[in-house]
Amino acid sequence: WTPMSLMENLLKLHRVDSQVRGLRNRLDAAKRYHTHQSKQCSDAESQLAEQQTRRKQTQAMIANLEVETAAADEQIEKFRGDLNSSSTVKQYTAVQTEMNTVKERRGRIDDEILGHMEQVEAIEARIAEIQELVKERQTLREAAGVQLEERRGEVGTRLEELERERAVAASNVPPAALAIFDELADIYDG
Repeated sequence: WTPMSLMENLLKLHRVDSQVRGLRNRLDAAKRYHTHQSKQCSDAESQLAEQQTRRKQTQAMIANLEVETAAADEQIEKFRGDLNSSSTVKQYTAVQTEMNTVKERRGRIDDEILGHMEQVEAIEARIAEIQELVKERQTLREAAGVQLEERRGEVGTRLEELERERAVAASNVPPAALAIFDELADIYDG
């Protein structure tokens, strides 16, 4: 190898190597973008599932409280019957006190139900927001997937050709010079 032919071979290798790196970078960028969009979509879907679970739990709490309300109503009706059948003022007062206690408890339960219903409304609003976000992210992920496949199609055959050309160009360079070239190309990205 003469210094001039070595220099020419290194220049040929550099030209081909730069093209290979450029194509790989385009393909890698498309892969990273697709991965990023997939992760964001997955995160949004996880948020959606979490909010749907919160809604179910809150609705279950409301259902439990409604059962308590029905039980309190039954007690109040029983106390009304006891009031009508009470024979002494003392008995009437005791039944009325118990009935008022149950009514107060029922009022607190009603307030708690209303609070949970407000939470459900807020959660449902958040679910609607997240559903829109999920749709957007799915659209972006699909577009990124299409873009990735287009890049693979564009770059794939050309990259294979260039890699073969690079292998041929590299075979015309002494191993020691090739090792230095590869190391510097990696450091300076081309």
